[in-house]
Amino acid sequence: MSATAMNMDVIRRCPLFKLLDDEQFAHIEPRLQIIKLAAGEILYSEGAPADTVSIVTEGALEAIKMSILGGEQTVLSEFGVSDVIGEIALLSDRKRSASIRAQTPTTVASFQRAVYGTLERQRPDIALAIMKAVAKILAERLQDTSADLADVCA
Repeated sequence: MSATAMNMDVIRRCPLFKLLDDEQFAHIEPRLQIIKLAAGEILYSEGAPADTVSIVTEGALEAIKMSILGGEQTVLSEFGVSDVIGEIALLSDRKRSASIRAQTPTTVASFQRAVYGTLERQRPDIALAIMKAVAKILAERLQDTSADLADVCA
């Protein structure tokens, strides 16, 4: 299997697209942009417009945030193969809340909110499946954050 075929297999099985059938995914695939990052390279910058969602197909990323008090960077979370990053960009036009940096050489597949908007008009079946996936991803992250917060406060 070629590297591109392996990437598409990872993308196909990621939480964002696993609810899609083969025909629906075939509609999404040509709209994906493959981005390669060197270790240390920034995918998203804190404070930048949030208009893109990405899926890690190779490598590892970390979410980092600058401390208001000391100006130090704090690692908030780490992302590996099949993880979805920036899904809130499909829901809101808010700015990025953290920077996303490659820990190792990394490849991601991305698509812009404008693509999702087109899907809402042209393929509402696909848009609905993606939105259900986003809701599930956000619910899981909220539960994880609540559990982490409970551990810190205990």
